[in-house]
Amino acid sequence: MIRHGLVHDSLGYVCPFCPDQERKYPRPDALQRHFRIHHVDKDNDDPQLREVLSQRPEGDSRGRRRRVPNGSLVF
Repeated sequence: MIRHGLVHDSLGYVCPFCPDQERKYPRPDALQRHFRIHHVDKDNDDPQLREVLSQRPEGDSRGRRRRVPNGSLVF
């Protein structure tokens, strides 16, 4: 569910190599899949791609809960 939430909350990841900068991918893994299929001539460690993938959606931890060692929930 958390990963699916990015589809609605993310501003999108734009491929830095496509001339049409209109297409946005809602999750980083979707951009990586696009990259592997359409840009086989580029390296996976390309600095432009890494910069785009390093972006984090705003409110990334919103709504997430985690357990701390004493068993209580932290929001």
